[in-house]
Amino acid sequence: MVKKSFDRTYYDNEYYDKRPQIDPYLVYILDHYVLSGVEKKTILDAGCGSGVYVDFMRSRGERVFGIDFSYDAAKLSGQMNASALSLPFKNESFDVIVSIHVIEHLSPDDIDVFFSECRRVLKKNGLIFIMTPNALSPGRFILREKWFPDPSHINIFSPFRLGRVLKKNGFLHPRHIFQLALDKVKRTDKDIVRYYGLDRIFRRAPFLQDMLFYWLYSTPLAYFRDVVYTRAQVNK
Repeated sequence: MVKKSFDRTYYDNEYYDKRPQIDPYLVYILDHYVLSGVEKKTILDAGCGSGVYVDFMRSRGERVFGIDFSYDAAKLSGQMNASALSLPFKNESFDVIVSIHVIEHLSPDDIDVFFSECRRVLKKNGLIFIMTPNALSPGRFILREKWFPDPSHINIFSPFRLGRVLKKNGFLHPRHIFQLALDKVKRTDKDIVRYYGLDRIFRRAPFLQDMLFYWLYSTPLAYFRDVVYTRAQVNK
């Protein structure tokens, strides 16, 4: 039996207090593989949460709109309170849609509605970028309920399944591997991640974190990291 999506009141201020902030590796990918290529873009952050990535993309000079299903998230971010299943925008309004940790909260039927809405509001040759927990991660099977311990995660994708769903809904060329140039990633020693107990080692030798994440982003090992990062192009 498929679990139903959680009510919007579940996603309150306490929920967003637990969310991680800016990820320097994700920032690099957004800068070089999503936001590059067009001098000035109109971007939708669908499920913007507390708004940290809206602020980041605006700091790059982009025109960014954010929406979130949660009342509290909309207040925190200063963005629009709206559902990703009924985007309050005209057809072909955006060059790029970014959706970070959203689709795992949607039922299979709602997934198709979401991608249909994304396709509708994207311009010709527009891009979508999705970030979501990875069903193929070894951590999922090792840690079990401690792996992304969030009961509202009702729909977990592998890179392969996500690619199929994107193609089914009118998107082309899904990409899951992104080359990191570590000398260009703007990470400080404060950006140490809690990763399977390795953070103690990373604090002593931060370059080891960079090396690990290089392998997890830039090689086929990307198919087994904890999180799927996928970019695709709308087919219009």
